[in-house]
Amino acid sequence: MKIALIAGGIMEIPPKKSGAIESILWNHKLSLEALGHTVVIFNDRNLRAVARQIHGGGFDFVHLHYSEYVSFFLRTLRMPFVTTCHSGYITNKKKWSIGYYSVFYDTMRCAGIITLSPYIQKLYADSGYGGFSRVLRNGVDVRNFAVREKGNGRAICLGRIDSRKRQAWLADKLRGTDVDLDFVGVIADDAFRADGHQAYIGSWTKEEVYENLSGYSSLVLLSAGEAAALVIPEALAAGLSVVVSRSAAANLDEGLPFVTILPDDVSDPGIIADAIRAQIRDNVSYRREISEYAKRHFDMGAVAADYAQIIEEFRSADRAMQTIRIPFRELPTYLLSKLAISIKNVLRTLRTTRKSPTAFPS
Repeated sequence: MKIALIAGGIMEIPPKKSGAIESILWNHKLSLEALGHTVVIFNDRNLRAVARQIHGGGFDFVHLHYSEYVSFFLRTLRMPFVTTCHSGYITNKKKWSIGYYSVFYDTMRCAGIITLSPYIQKLYADSGYGGFSRVLRNGVDVRNFAVREKGNGRAICLGRIDSRKRQAWLADKLRGTDVDLDFVGVIADDAFRADGHQAYIGSWTKEEVYENLSGYSSLVLLSAGEAAALVIPEALAAGLSVVVSRSAAANLDEGLPFVTILPDDVSDPGIIADAIRAQIRDNVSYRREISEYAKRHFDMGAVAADYAQIIEEFRSADRAMQTIRIPFRELPTYLLSKLAISIKNVLRTLRTTRKSPTAFPS
């Protein structure tokens, strides 16, 4: 099959540093090509040029991975397509931005939705979506990760440092404790401070993530919102135990001894510190089991096989555009949101050059 993956044109693919969505698309490209498919990634803000290339490209399957473009492609593409939302706050309506209301409801007009977790799939179903719907977990190529027999007795909080991921809040909660925790990532939160046993050590390239992550004993991710954080299967592939918030626990088996899930509203520093200490302490006992679990559940080989099956099912399904009903009380917000997203996308397109869209063929 010939498959088109549409990215946001925000960051290079494959990413050199952070960029979870970009990493996910690159992983999909490589793993699907290993199964014999042809995969082209379109990564450009000139949406009309992307649509022209897709129309002329003879694609069997089109998958949009940047939700803000869904309305444009619903109007423009002459073939049914699936879409996936990667928004960290998708399951927390109280945190939706004004622009996301139109994105969410326009997504439900698509012929198909592939969600990153069962929680997200249920959200669409509960909101009235009746089209093609499947879950595809995020995966990693476990072969990329060095796996050491033993960690360094420290935890790591890896990823862009921002308010949604709550690293500033976490550092404040742990300040004065003996929990050894390193923060790694680009700082995008002015409130972030780390000192004492908690330290900021900079940001890593993807190659440094692959090489250095296994040096740690535990990953900590207490985000206020996540769709399905890629850093979690990355940590498991490297042999780390994990301490995560409920919002960051998508696709994890909760009964595993190397997985601790804390409530989103946890506030007691002692509870947080004890959970991290315990997973650091016990990690060496489960390290081999953790890496085997990652291979079974999150390796791209298994994920790609599931993806290929979903593609075949979509091609055989009723792929009609869906009709949606927007709750009356949300209609003004939806209309304002549509206007905001439309203006944003027009400005993005105007800022692009007239060159052909950036694509990554086989």
